Amino acid sequence: MKDKATGKERLYMAVTKDRLSLPLAVADSAAELAELRGVQVETIRSLISRGRTGKIKRPGYIVVE
Repeated sequence: MKDKATGKERLYMAVTKDRLSLPLAVADSAAELAELRGVQVETIRSLISRGRTGKIKRPGYIVVE
């Protein structure tokens, strides 16, 4: 799904929490990934944000542009 602000494509991914970060699930939006994984959208967004800022080292969810 393209980001409205930048026009770039984004993929939301659930990844393993080890050093390899292997993909577990891939979706076009955070809402779709939340449905696949059985968690709330806010959980995914929060973990992605905390991973970007460095508060946690391996958040389990990432965004790839």
